[in-house]
Amino acid sequence: MNLFQYCLENYGYDEPILAEKLQSDSNLTIKDSTLRMNLKRLADEGRIKRYARGIYFIPQPNSLLKNQTLSINKVIRKKYLYDGSKPIGYQTGIAFANQLNLTAQTAGMIEIVTNKETNIKRSTKINDWQITLRKPRSEIKKDNIKVLQVLDLLNNFEKISEKSLEKSSVAIIDYMNDAKIGKKELNKILFNYPKNTIIKVNESGVYDALTQG
Repeated sequence: MNLFQYCLENYGYDEPILAEKLQSDSNLTIKDSTLRMNLKRLADEGRIKRYARGIYFIPQPNSLLKNQTLSINKVIRKKYLYDGSKPIGYQTGIAFANQLNLTAQTAGMIEIVTNKETNIKRSTKINDWQITLRKPRSEIKKDNIKVLQVLDLLNNFEKISEKSLEKSSVAIIDYMNDAKIGKKELNKILFNYPKNTIIKVNESGVYDALTQG
């Protein structure tokens, strides 16, 4: 099978192509060593570009940009946040607090919780980007992803929010307005969090907002 044509048809231009995904792709009957050699050859020929170790992309052929590159957000999304269309991770820490306007701090690193991680906490780098990876307290699923993201926020609330819990509760609850989870499932998830976090869940109104109706 023509590897370049396969990548073009399945990924398109300016999208991350992960060697690890290609290695596990059942449609590609190719040895890992051969795959690495072919990726290197395509990169040497300029048909694909190497973004970082194990990460490639096909540059736009008629781009005015001489040195094309990838968005780190695209890479993070493909590598840690989604498996196809299935959500497997979320961003946490200061960046998420900033998204909810709870802080004006700028994140010095990218903090990710993902099903792909088996360690409680691990640091890695993609090019110059510092990334902290954590395994989730409960398996991340489409129905609970926003719940887990907010629970992690509340778990570290004093460290990352510049606003009080009372003033932050409206933004937090509004963020979860489309989250639906049963009381039994929520209680099961909360079992994995410290007591102080559970208290914040109740004091902020998050518990009632999630379980009403």
